[in-house]
Amino acid sequence: MNYPNQQRSGKLKDEDTWRTFKEIEDEYIIIEKVGSGTFSDVYHAYEKKNNSNHVALKRLKKSVHPDRTLSELQMLDKLK
Repeated sequence: MNYPNQQRSGKLKDEDTWRTFKEIEDEYIIIEKVGSGTFSDVYHAYEKKNNSNHVALKRLKKSVHPDRTLSELQMLDKLK
């Protein structure tokens, strides 16, 4: 795995996906999409400042009702 020099993964060809992550591109490099559901998509990524720190990034879909979004964020906050 040569992540530090990797730009866009071949597994993420959708330009809208890259625009979605524009605000975090200075902190993370997206490796691949690992899952998708009704309310969100999950991506495998790593932090640029610490190449060995792999993370899962969850992107909530815009169609999610605000109450569902709040519930999701509260649940994720408990995982910290």
